[in-house]
Amino acid sequence: MFQCPHCGAQALLIDIRTDRRSKKRIAQIRCGSCGLHYEMDLTDNPIADKAWVYGKFIDLYYAGEIKVEEAEEEEKEVEESEEGEEGGGLPEEEEW
Repeated sequence: MFQCPHCGAQALLIDIRTDRRSKKRIAQIRCGSCGLHYEMDLTDNPIADKAWVYGKFIDLYYAGEIKVEEAEEEEKEVEESEEGEEGGGLPEEEEW
């Protein structure tokens, strides 16, 4: 697990897969916290591992080449505020 450059959470997963039919090698990068996601074609780089993919992903992110969809962020903020309204926090203390 890696640190997400968008939200800072230690929740970024990288999965590298090879399609047997097309022989394409794809890295899927996804943050379990903020939902940031990106796919990277590794077909021309057969020795790329998760650490290499993370480094390349970070470079692309800070260069502004990975766009974060604002709609997903707004939906997450709405969900979090709704959770707080439902009394999902600590129970109130009882007086003795």
